[in-house]
Amino acid sequence: MNPTATSTKRFNCPYCGAFSNHDWFLGVASKLARFNVRTPQDLINELNSSSPEAAPQCITDTLNFDWLLWRFMGETQKPMNRCFVSSCDSCNNLSIWVGDKMVYPLQARKPNQDIPKAAQRLYREASLIANLSPCASAALLRTVMEKLCTELNVKGENLASKIDDMMEGGKIDKELENAMQAVRLIGNEAIHEGVISEGDEWKTVDILFDIIDELSERLFSKPKRIRQLTSKLEKPNPLT
Repeated sequence: MNPTATSTKRFNCPYCGAFSNHDWFLGVASKLARFNVRTPQDLINELNSSSPEAAPQCITDTLNFDWLLWRFMGETQKPMNRCFVSSCDSCNNLSIWVGDKMVYPLQARKPNQDIPKAAQRLYREASLIANLSPCASAALLRTVMEKLCTELNVKGENLASKIDDMMEGGKIDKELENAMQAVRLIGNEAIHEGVISEGDEWKTVDILFDIIDELSERLFSKPKRIRQLTSKLEKPNPLT
């Protein structure tokens, strides 16, 4: 997620991942009745039947805005309020923005592959809705953290007490405890208490994702790597 990307021409492409230059376009709308069609599906059918080979990879799986604008160039079009399109110089794919939020493609941060599958699924879901509903995303990330605690067999009647148990047991340090408490608090109360300040929603949720990533690294990936290294030491050396 990159809510400030609209202030620059160079950022990570959501398709190819390259930190590349992007060209910016103003979103426009053309009245379908001008082209003797009534619905978007009518237009799709007409385009596919008239020149299917001309339609490149579609931005919405059925409709390619680049090709449509080229085909109807010169027609009267209305600018769409605060709607922009960015084109990646590296892969030529298009992204759609409303204001400073990317609305297509839905961006998904990748979860740590060492955490439980259920936690990975919730993490991806939280990522997909982060731009549309930061509060809902924060609530899901709280659930992800609870799943991680359950996987680690942490004791406690609720998430707060589980975090305390991890601190007392030496599984986390004070800094990570504070970060986990922040995820718990924001995820639990953001919708009702307004913990996420208006205007800072996406920045706040990005930080929550980073905390979950750090938690996953410290409590799952790092111990796994240490176990793998130790197992190599325990194997008999064929040279001895």
